[in-house]
Amino acid sequence: MNLLTVALSIATAAFACLQFQLPAALPTLQHSLLLTSGQTAWVLISWLLSATATTPLITRFGDVYGKARTLTWTLTIVAVGCLISALATSHEILLLGRLFQGVGGAVLPLALSLAHEQATADRHTVGRLTIVVPIGGAVGLIAVAPILSWLGWPGLFWLGTALHLIAATLVATCARSDSNGTGGQINWLSAGLLALTCVPLLLSITEASAWGWGSFLQLAVLGTSLGFGLFWTLLEAQSRHPIIDFRLLRRSAVWIGGLLALLHGALAFGVWTLLPLIPQSNFASPAGLTHSLLLMLGATAIAGSVASHHLAGWSPKRQLVLAALASLAGGILFLCAPASWFLLAGPAFFGVGQGIAVVTLQMLVLSASPGHQAGSAAGFLSVSRTLGGTMGAALVTALGTTGNQVSLDLRQGFMVCAGLACAAAWIPLLLRPNHGVK
Repeated sequence: MNLLTVALSIATAAFACLQFQLPAALPTLQHSLLLTSGQTAWVLISWLLSATATTPLITRFGDVYGKARTLTWTLTIVAVGCLISALATSHEILLLGRLFQGVGGAVLPLALSLAHEQATADRHTVGRLTIVVPIGGAVGLIAVAPILSWLGWPGLFWLGTALHLIAATLVATCARSDSNGTGGQINWLSAGLLALTCVPLLLSITEASAWGWGSFLQLAVLGTSLGFGLFWTLLEAQSRHPIIDFRLLRRSAVWIGGLLALLHGALAFGVWTLLPLIPQSNFASPAGLTHSLLLMLGATAIAGSVASHHLAGWSPKRQLVLAALASLAGGILFLCAPASWFLLAGPAFFGVGQGIAVVTLQMLVLSASPGHQAGSAAGFLSVSRTLGGTMGAALVTALGTTGNQVSLDLRQGFMVCAGLACAAAWIPLLLRPNHGVK
């Protein structure tokens, strides 16, 4: 492992650690700042909106001006956002910091595309970086309790500030200075229209329960998103400097990879939404079971990423079908486990499936993309997964998963997840044998 891979791994771990820690700290943060449940939800939603709107633009910056330089500045901006949140005394200041932190959605795509450019885009390099995400998340989950006890919720953001500044320094030091980008221009109108497409779309999904599914307000916001999306598509198709080059989507590996990222994102976030609702019968506390399931998911996702190295001789089609079937088996075990202790078998299958899927999808899309467009391709994959995650969480929530009929609601939710897994197993069959760059 070279110094650049170490630097990129630390950058990815810093981002993952903060993202996994914050949900566990929300009750403490809500009590400290006297937030309502709606305001607390916006601590997460604001990051999601910012990440979706900025990731394509930032990855395009990487292609034009250099991936190492762009990643360094991205990590620095995230550190500034963490500093603002650590000093926050009100909900508004906290949200401002979270908006700055949202640019961190581009960290993993930039890290992968930089490795693609300056190292080797083999399965081992991609695997190391993708494995770092669940490792960073697991470390963050383990560390969140002592940090909250000793430093309070601002301590999470102080730690985030330090880690991201260290990562930015390492990337700037270890990346070669010849990463100057391919030149070109940034189409700011196209970037703005893409943001105006994604943000209303996410709002119409995340706020649907409060507004009412099918309500006039939800349909109006969704229609606004579709209108801007149509305008953006027409402009992007004629642009000399597109944010997302539609010519990439002509490659079956890229558009199929994006569709599968959408489905696996929906599947993963759907399961994460359902986890706290699983019956707690043989465990000492609800938190005990949920924490055990989360740690098992993280550990087996690492195992799945490692196992993917041994599947290098398999075609991407076979690997992705295997990943979807493993996720399907995990979802079924979540619901049908005969005893609470057996529930741990669910994340064992599900985590392995998701670990294989993440590595294989990254390899599939990067191998089908020219080096000068690797950032845009990785950003497209990241945004697809984020949109899918939002849709999956909203979909299972819309089924009334917090009602009194918990077992019935869980059954409906996991049936949706099973349907997503079945679709994710079928779509890879569309891949052609020759899926790489011509």
